[in-house]
Amino acid sequence: MPVENLMILAGIAFGVYCVYTDIKFGLIKNWAVLSMIGVAIAGHLLLFNEGVEELNPFLLIFIESIGFGFFLWYFRFISSGDAKLFWAICSIIPLSFYEHIGINAFPIQCVLVNSFVPILILLLGHLLYKTSREKKIEVLKQSLNPKLLASRLFWIFAVSEISGFIITSLGLPHFYLLYGLVMIGLMEAINKLAPGNTHRLVFLILFLHNLFGGGISGIETKMTQIIPILIRTLLMYVLLRYFVITLGKDVFTSEVKIDDLKEGMIPAERIFYSDQKYGKREVDYLTWFSPLRSVPENVIMDSPPDGLTEEDVNKVKGLYKEKKLEFDSILVHQQIPFAPALFLGFILTLLCKGNFLLYIFILK
Repeated sequence: MPVENLMILAGIAFGVYCVYTDIKFGLIKNWAVLSMIGVAIAGHLLLFNEGVEELNPFLLIFIESIGFGFFLWYFRFISSGDAKLFWAICSIIPLSFYEHIGINAFPIQCVLVNSFVPILILLLGHLLYKTSREKKIEVLKQSLNPKLLASRLFWIFAVSEISGFIITSLGLPHFYLLYGLVMIGLMEAINKLAPGNTHRLVFLILFLHNLFGGGISGIETKMTQIIPILIRTLLMYVLLRYFVITLGKDVFTSEVKIDDLKEGMIPAERIFYSDQKYGKREVDYLTWFSPLRSVPENVIMDSPPDGLTEEDVNKVKGLYKEKKLEFDSILVHQQIPFAPALFLGFILTLLCKGNFLLYIFILK
């Protein structure tokens, strides 16, 4: 049996097992992920030895998937188990199946798109079904507020323009994934340098860039391309951040009594200590900087992507028993296993030999 087929069969077998343990027990076994990675390394080395594959593209995918998996975990988008499974899935796919990746794209973007897009569509459908028409209209009107749109359009344009200048100056390739990472890093740096005055600092940087850098990159020839991209990005961000997430707070969270808190639960609220008393505040996801901010020192209980530890639970329950908390419950996220989405991304990548959206809308 060809090596590629053995790699695919191993990926399916270990993937199915990871989906089972994630759904049944809420965890992904390290031995299964490490076994996938072992098979991936052995398989690619054999394919290299047979002259079927080059080694450098595999090493690039291997390193990229480690880095991006760490990024998704560190900034609290997925758990550590999901990040390791993402690394294993990207690595075990034979290079010949990374055929349709699109222009300016990394191969690992295929797995990202094939995993995230279907699950987001399913969650959005569930969300729209569970919320009333009046609630949807109310939140949509808030999301499309002209002042909000103008503010976010400025941010998207300014930060993307400065990021493009940085990438060009460093001689880096203009890959979309790299572009996004530079934008996020730039936003984090701006927030660190001027908390509370970020708009002013961004405007100053953009002004200096245009003053000394020769103007907005390619504006004379690319404005017809820039405007549609800016509008699409703006609408996607605003609808996700201000419509979907706001609408989903009532659907995907539930109130849990502090006495009923358990290890592994993911709070939707932080408990903090301020002005000599304890309070709680909702975790604000997908603002420009909130996922990237370090946890303030006065936070007693955070919202870790891997869930609460036994120490976290005991600490909060202890404060409650000592009557130091003025509340007896906290919002907790409904936990949705992500291993099935990653496994679906793996299967779609194999079937479509890359990005399934590219395959459906362009190649078919």
